[in-house]
Amino acid sequence: RVDFSNPAVVRDPIITMLLDYYFQSVLPAIPGLVYSEATGLIARAKDVSVKRYLIEYFILEYVNPSVSCMDEVFVKIFDYHDSLDDLEWMPAENRREFRQLSDALKPNLCGANLPDLTLQSPSGDWRSLSDMDHDFRLVVIWDSECEHCVEQMEALNVMQDLLASLDVG
Repeated sequence: RVDFSNPAVVRDPIITMLLDYYFQSVLPAIPGLVYSEATGLIARAKDVSVKRYLIEYFILEYVNPSVSCMDEVFVKIFDYHDSLDDLEWMPAENRREFRQLSDALKPNLCGANLPDLTLQSPSGDWRSLSDMDHDFRLVVIWDSECEHCVEQMEALNVMQDLLASLDVG
């Protein structure tokens, strides 16, 4: 129920708190859903300063996301508004840096097709993705020192068993 036509909204720190709460605590961390909600809010902004505030908020919030795959939100919002020339207010150097980062992230977004990587298996063998004799390949990249990642290993093992019937390696 925020009045996004009111330019005073960008000077109210409570709006940032509400955005943080909604996008980090209430809304599930699903890139497509977050992007959809973010673009919906930006579209509601009738005042230019409010629109700029929201675009900048989402670009900066998701440029280095704390949740996996959410960099897709940054890429899509930046690319879309850059293509519309909605970012003319952003310093040229920042815009160039964001363009380079967006272009670098695109091939590595969750769900993107990976190049033919060569990786070491748990047994120590080096294998490329194309060497795997499967119709589909799923690559999960995680950190062995990340508590959340380690907790998910059992779920990944179960998922691997389920996907084996679909010829996913």
